[in-house]
Amino acid sequence: MNALTLYTTLPLVGGNSTNTLGLAGFFKKQGYAVRVIVRQEKGKQMNQPALSALRQLGCELEVLARMPQDLFALFIKTLFQRKKWQGSQFISIGMGYMAPLIACLGGFGQKSFYYINHDPDITPLKRLGPLLRVFDSIIAVSPASLVPIKELTGNATRVVWLPQFSELPFSGIHHERAAAQPLKFGFVGSLLRSKGILELMAMWPNMHTSELHILGDGELRNEVASQSVTNAAIHYRGWFAASDRAQVLPAFFEEIDYLLVPSLGHGEGIPTVILEALSCGVPIISTDGGGTIAFGQPPLRADFSQAVTLVPQAGFASALATVPAPTAATRQQARAGYQKWFSNEVLQEKWLGFATAPAG
Repeated sequence: MNALTLYTTLPLVGGNSTNTLGLAGFFKKQGYAVRVIVRQEKGKQMNQPALSALRQLGCELEVLARMPQDLFALFIKTLFQRKKWQGSQFISIGMGYMAPLIACLGGFGQKSFYYINHDPDITPLKRLGPLLRVFDSIIAVSPASLVPIKELTGNATRVVWLPQFSELPFSGIHHERAAAQPLKFGFVGSLLRSKGILELMAMWPNMHTSELHILGDGELRNEVASQSVTNAAIHYRGWFAASDRAQVLPAFFEEIDYLLVPSLGHGEGIPTVILEALSCGVPIISTDGGGTIAFGQPPLRADFSQAVTLVPQAGFASALATVPAPTAATRQQARAGYQKWFSNEVLQEKWLGFATAPAG
């Protein structure tokens, strides 16, 4: 039987949980035996709903605390199970020094590192140093990462672009609105400083009648909730688990005109929520950092020219103040571009082709 081992964290907020569930679900449908090794992050709660969803999929789970005895037990178990997993796939989602060690101990046939962030200097990958050579492949979540990764690894490592699974139930492009109706902007994601949520809320006293709807969880949740009390144009809509995205997000996207991605710097790849919004025909306004810069470059630029607007961080408020209501053509381009590049049908073919390719 074909087999896959995923090494990951499962935070309450963040892309690792969504990516893990997407990959585990896909490979289970292909008949793979899926093992998921989950590492506890220091000071963070583990995503229990995501763990439950993985169990329901029939995955074999190894849940580790950050204790030496847990790590030692994992090493011993991996060595004893080496023959069982030999020849199978290993994918590490995100960073960590443990991943190369497990990859070596497990005797896997193909070892891959899934780079879900984006940094033009590839600083996180450089930190792994020689340990990066353990991996046969590096998977980039954004095509903007391909060139710097290839420059770092040379020809010794296979580098591919494979987006995350993100498709939501879709009931058709509607969003018909009256001309005088105020624009509704949406933010979905981790409520962290790096996401630019504080700067975004600070813009709203000058946004006239426009509304800001916020959905997410994180360290700034109380501050967001407080702002929604003092500013009638800001609405905090609560939070949701990674396993509930398909139930929660389609209704949220039906209500908004644009999804906002005000992230600071180059700390992330292509956030899953961008793809989810596009799959529902919702256009994006994003800062021009991180992996989202790929939407302004070939090969994506032509198919998202109206649907994804990239603006400098300093010009974000001005862009929001002057943006018109999205047209039906803009919404249709969002949906059509998603179908061409990111639909489950397209990604299943790409991921299966990657998984069945010879190692090396």
